[in-house]
Amino acid sequence: MKFINNYKYTLILSFFFLLIFILNINEFLNLWKIYPLYSPEMFPDWKYIYNYNSCLNVIQLEKVDRQICDDLLRIPYVYPVVWHKIANATQLYSETILYFLIIVYLAITVKFFKNLSSYYHLFFLFSPTSILLIQRGNNELLIFCLIYIFMFLVNSKKFKYLSIIPFALASLLKIHPLCLILIYLINDIKKISFYKLAAVALFLIIIFFSFNEFLYLKELPRKGMITLVYGAESIFFIFSYVIKNIKLNLMHLSIGGLILLIILSFKFKIYNLEKIESNKQITFLIGSTILVSSFFLNTTFEYRFIYIIFTLPFLFDMKKKINKKIIYFILLIYLVLWFEFFIEHAKSILPNTANSMWYDSKLMSIEKIYLSFLIVFKNLLYWVINFGLIVISKNIIFNRLNKI
Repeated sequence: MKFINNYKYTLILSFFFLLIFILNINEFLNLWKIYPLYSPEMFPDWKYIYNYNSCLNVIQLEKVDRQICDDLLRIPYVYPVVWHKIANATQLYSETILYFLIIVYLAITVKFFKNLSSYYHLFFLFSPTSILLIQRGNNELLIFCLIYIFMFLVNSKKFKYLSIIPFALASLLKIHPLCLILIYLINDIKKISFYKLAAVALFLIIIFFSFNEFLYLKELPRKGMITLVYGAESIFFIFSYVIKNIKLNLMHLSIGGLILLIILSFKFKIYNLEKIESNKQITFLIGSTILVSSFFLNTTFEYRFIYIIFTLPFLFDMKKKINKKIIYFILLIYLVLWFEFFIEHAKSILPNTANSMWYDSKLMSIEKIYLSFLIVFKNLLYWVINFGLIVISKNIIFNRLNKI
């Protein structure tokens, strides 16, 4: 797609999403109902940030119902406290900011598919993973935009020093962007530059001042560990439900799984990586670093999988220039992006059982076995994809090391 076409295409998509948001008001035309979501409410995560802040602020308390405040304040805040300051500064423009972030998100996704068929883009954009992010209005939208800016600056020869700014901002807002310190170490791997040292110093400073907060947030109870979840712990969590008398340390098992896959990745060698331009290699590493670290170290909601988009330009080039069989890996990614629809269908056919509590019932049926199989299968597919990301990332890194 050419630039002018990208521009028109983005406008059309923005108008279409605006139309969906308007239709959401009408109960009979609510298109979000067909998607596997936690709730049909629009932008609950974004509202949560501003409502929580209003409940803490006596001056703004009249903006939020007292009952809502009682429910919110009963549970610890699930984001870094810096979000309170952001909410205070932007309270009057909260909806405008969210719609702006959604439009920017749409435009960024278009950019990733600029040399590919629009079908690839549409199948990504309207996947349950992407729609979950938009419908919830999660602050991951802002993190995604900051990481895209980080990617653009890191790959720039003139402005790469400025990449420290989005790196720092994203890391203060959520913990997982801290893993991008790896990109500074890999990019121009044989050089020890001032901006690399500055990035490492900033990384250590953020860790020092925010480590206790990050640990506290990680220990907070999670809403789900079964569906619409992205994390290695889910498969072990399911296993612990099946075998009631066994206690598992989910984090230790996840880290052990990561170490095992890294060791196994050394069995696989990919040749001719130099045929793919360096910028796409770095972009791939950005996506794979976020996905792998999030999967094994910090179980989260499924919208985190949107960062797979950073890996797709490299994978499509790999298909074109190195090995056509990588298309199977790409198709696997798209299957996982849409797989939650199969799980949602399986939930809908469960007789007389609350969908969210299907696993608590002692009674088994064909429908429950089918649903259980789909959930386990999806989690295994996530493991396969992350192993593929580890294999490719390892080869990119070692290929760069061999050039020193």
